[in-house]
Amino acid sequence: MKHLLLALALASPAGAASITETWSGAGPTPCLNRCSLEWAETLLTKEEMAELEAVRAQQPDPEYISVDDGTTFSLMTYYKERPIGYRTTTLAVLDQQEGSFGWQMDGWAFVRLEACGNWSIIRGRVQPALTYAYVPSQPSSAAFLPVVTVFTPTTVTTRPWTPDVTPDPVGPSPVPLPASIWMLLAALTGLAYMRQRA
Repeated sequence: MKHLLLALALASPAGAASITETWSGAGPTPCLNRCSLEWAETLLTKEEMAELEAVRAQQPDPEYISVDDGTTFSLMTYYKERPIGYRTTTLAVLDQQEGSFGWQMDGWAFVRLEACGNWSIIRGRVQPALTYAYVPSQPSSAAFLPVVTVFTPTTVTTRPWTPDVTPDPVGPSPVPLPASIWMLLAALTGLAYMRQRA
């Protein structure tokens, strides 16, 4: 399926002019933690940065956004002795879904790809599959912790996962004696009774 999609995109006149690269996951020049968010923001246009700031004012923490086979990027960053960004149309050619964290605007998303840490712009409306809590670890990198998301047909409620550790007010339940102990006690009681009668 992915090769058919790529062939169709490259065979059409518009596709041949617009799609210049493909992305299949972490390659030989990943950003990892070497491409900071501040640097990646310098690659955005003034209009894109204004939209991103407006969304971040409402949603400061990035959300999980899935990257599916056939997803198109209009910005891709790499690290080749220094951070580098390319404004090219890149097609995702994937065997399985990849993940990213970022912010969804109207018609595009600014994300950091999980596989390689590259900052990218995803074109089109994308729907986050899960919700994650953002916990910053360093100024230039981020750590993300999953939270439980409860889906119902009409609403989505998100709450942090906490282990169920309700203390037992009575204490641990007693361990029952095996049947053989009871039988031994009954036999000893019977012998003691017979001895007393004699």
